[in-house]
This record gives sequence, structure tokens and C-alpha cells, in this order.
Amino acid sequence: MSSSGGESKVETISRLGQWRIESFGPCSYRRSDPFKVGIWNWYISVEKNRYLYIRLFPEPSKLCKDQPPIAKFVLRVSNLGANRRPYISPNGTLRAHKSLLSASSPVFQSMFSHNLKEKESSTIDIDDMSLESCTTLLSYIYGTIKQADFWKHRLALLGAANKYDIADLKDSCEESLVEDINSGNVLERLQEAWLYQLDKLKKGCLTYLFDFGKIYDVRDEMNNFFRHADRELMVEMFQEVLTVWRPA
Repeated sequence: MSSSGGESKVETISRLGQWRIESFGPCSYRRSDPFKVGIWNWYISVEKNRYLYIRLFPEPSKLCKDQPPIAKFVLRVSNLGANRRPYISPNGTLRAHKSLLSASSPVFQSMFSHNLKEKESSTIDIDDMSLESCTTLLSYIYGTIKQADFWKHRLALLGAANKYDIADLKDSCEESLVEDINSGNVLERLQEAWLYQLDKLKKGCLTYLFDFGKIYDVRDEMNNFFRHADRELMVEMFQEVLTVWRPA
């Protein structure tokens, strides 16, 4: 990811920002181009002296003065040398580094730390994801994920993030799923929100259906939805109907 001023561009996917520096070179200080997360522009800087300092700070602006940014950030630094890349063997087995897997997921860390079969065999069997989705998950962990791959596999990534307790990936998936709710996917998104306890996505779906009146656009699909929906979810939807249609 290079720009005219060098490797200073930060790629953003939903709430995820990635800054990849191929070589630090003789420089002792590097600063990224501004990138947008939320309503603010941000910078990342890296300073290398006796210690390595990594800083995240907002771009000075009238917006920051009027609405000071308040946010929680999870900073993950990966030192990917020439040999630190996920690898796909000829038989379709994905190879990755235990240290990176453990750092990204407490579930992976537990697998490799306790007397479990994963520790003994140094193998994790993932039979509920396609090879392509697993590869995308590893690219996220290694910090090399591409936006097109993220959007294509985000439902599979959401399931993996929930299963392996990768909180930042789960948040990014939820954020992206809220962005493109429409009549063709709102009921599926509502089911996903209920399954994975995604309050923001659930609220977005209910708002789309009832506050925006789109419930009429999916009336043909509602019978099938109610046959499979959780009872508590249906109660919550009914309460939303009462709230929206309550007389003034």
C-alpha cells in the first residue's frame, strides 16, 4: 500500500484500519496519511528509538473541537517477515503461526496452551467454513485482508469471530452488515443478529422494517420467517410494532 509519499496509506474496512509498512528503513519516525473511522480523521505514527512507540491520534479540526472523539481502540501489531505468511499446502491444509493465532483469539490460545488434541497435533479442524473463507480469516489475522474478500465472506467471518471470540472482527462484521440492510436481506440479518446477539444490527433491522415501513416489502417472506424464528425474537418484533403504531 504505497502512496506518492511512501507507504503511508491506511486501508479501512468498516471499523478496521490496516497500515502495512514493508520496510521501516533508516527512518526513526513514520506517520500515516489521514484515514476516516467514524466521523473523524485519524493518523497512526510509529517512532523507533530504543523502544518502538505506536500512537493513534485525531486530525486537528473544528469537528474535533466541537465533538471531541471518544472511542475505544484495539491496536494489534504484527511483524510479518518474509516467512510469516499463511500457507496453503497442496492438499488444501492451511498453515499459520501459533503465536499469531493465539494472539488473535483466546479460544485458539486455550487450544494450544492446555492438554487438548490441538496442542498435541498442532492442528485445528475447522469443518464449518469453506477453504476460501478460512483463508480470508487468516488474512484478517495476518493483517492482509482485502476489502472485497471481507465483504464477500463477512457472514462466515462473523460466525468464526463469534466461535473463536475474536471481538474486533465481530464488531467489524456487525458494523458492515448494518451499512447495507435492504428488503432482500433484512430478515436474514435479523436472524443473524439474534443468533450472535448483535444489538446494533438487530436495532437496525427492526428500524428498517417498522420505522421505515419496509415490513410491507417482505410480507411474502414473513410466513417462512416466523416458522423458523425464535419465540423471543417474535415477541420483540411484536413489541416493536406496538411502539411504532402506538397512537400519539
